[in-house]
Amino acid sequence: MLKSKRQKKIKFDKLPKITGISTPLFGISWEPPESKRTKIHGLIRFLEDKRVLYNPYRMEVPIWASESIIQIRNEITTILKNFDKKDETAEILSTMRSACRKYLDSTYHIQNKKQQWFGIESYLSDLRSVFGLCIGKLAIMYGIDIEEQLKDIIPVVEDDGRRIDFDKEKGKIIIS
Repeated sequence: MLKSKRQKKIKFDKLPKITGISTPLFGISWEPPESKRTKIHGLIRFLEDKRVLYNPYRMEVPIWASESIIQIRNEITTILKNFDKKDETAEILSTMRSACRKYLDSTYHIQNKKQQWFGIESYLSDLRSVFGLCIGKLAIMYGIDIEEQLKDIIPVVEDDGRRIDFDKEKGKIIIS
């Protein structure tokens, strides 16, 4: 008696979505899985609603700023799982996530105080600088438009040809 080989099943939600069939010879069109661009576009839309990235410092309360930054870090971590570690996008996302951790570690001593921005301004400034560079890079790489408020944290290239960038090794903004 012949034993039947067990066939591997593919889950329905993993199949590409067929959107059409063409003839006379043969053809099929399908919708590819969610692209990297779609994921980055979603992240940028998420960040556009995070006022901690662009509101005046005096409007930020340390505990609320920290909660928002934790949400941002979690969202980046979720999206990062979809990228290969060596991918340039993964490196940018990792830089953003590291900036979140650095902010949270640096402000630990003031996070539970109800005081306004006093004490977190420089930490938020550092976070916004890193995010501005990273968001600007992602927007250029993936051709994504950004809302005005978030655009304010993206550095511009100076008219005299100098370039603003982020040195990951030193963890600082550099002008070259």
